[in-house]
Amino acid sequence: MASPQRPAASTLEPTALAAFLVALVLGWCPLTALAAIALGITALVRIREGGGARTGKGLAVGAIALAAAILIGWGVLLERLGADALDAMDAQATEAIDAGLGRPGAAAMRWERSLEPAADAATAFTAQARDALGEVRAVAITNRAMQGLADRTVTVAFTATGAKAVGFGSATFATDSASLQPRLVLRSIELEVGDRRLRLPAAEGTQP
Repeated sequence: MASPQRPAASTLEPTALAAFLVALVLGWCPLTALAAIALGITALVRIREGGGARTGKGLAVGAIALAAAILIGWGVLLERLGADALDAMDAQATEAIDAGLGRPGAAAMRWERSLEPAADAATAFTAQARDALGEVRAVAITNRAMQGLADRTVTVAFTATGAKAVGFGSATFATDSASLQPRLVLRSIELEVGDRRLRLPAAEGTQP
């Protein structure tokens, strides 16, 4: 009487092991985490097509889950860093606008060196802004736009609430590439209060 044949032993799917090792050792990098997910999916497909002859489903699923968690963590971190950078830029822009409008206690404006106006022009702009607005009570950033890559320019729109009136304006900044954190330096500031329009540096042929 012939003895029954033993079923063939299952073999470990190599791409499942590779996926898990890549996720575990190199998964901290987003690109390798994506590679681990791709390997894990490939391993699951091969295991399913093997009809029970291949094992490693747990390794493949674990690799996909680990790599996905790492990618989610990177996404949360980058979102937080981006939000912090935007908050820092808004704070610097508000500080510069406060100074330009003569808000009490505001620090001096930081200008891009090639565009820094003469002291008397800056003083005249501030005096006219205070005359139009009264004492500035609040400055609020209402919009922000960024242009350029190497020479990034940031433009903000703002509302200035004074004791006498409400003004609307915009300020344009360059980013200081020498600093790790975004550091803004003024290129221009404009203010409109009723029919009065002020600009610093003044447009050619006009006074601030």
